Amino acid sequence: MPNMETNPTPETKSNRTRGWLLIVIGAMLSLAMAAISFFLWRAIHYPGQSGGTSRWTGSTEMTARTFQLFGTVFIFGLVCVATGIFQVRTGRRNGIAVALLLLLVGLMIFLGNQIMQLAR
Repeated sequence: MPNMETNPTPETKSNRTRGWLLIVIGAMLSLAMAAISFFLWRAIHYPGQSGGTSRWTGSTEMTARTFQLFGTVFIFGLVCVATGIFQVRTGRRNGIAVALLLLLVGLMIFLGNQIMQLAR
């Protein structure tokens, strides 16, 4: 069991608050990406049968890049949740998690740029 301080510093309280925010935002991102991926998968595999007029017209490469982007955002959300749990439990920030999140943001920008170029 971690040593819980009886009088936490303002920085520790602030980190724990940010940790809760990371947990909530990360969970929302992960759940939203899973739902969007499922609905896009249905639109691709069952065109016209989902009750709406949704239809995917992207190429195979664009489809792959889109799902890669969705997967990256999903993983970003999971890392946010894990980082938030760490911050809530310890009251400290994790530099490795921050570096991983920044790496994932760079990957999301790269994939988004590729998707935009494919859309032209």
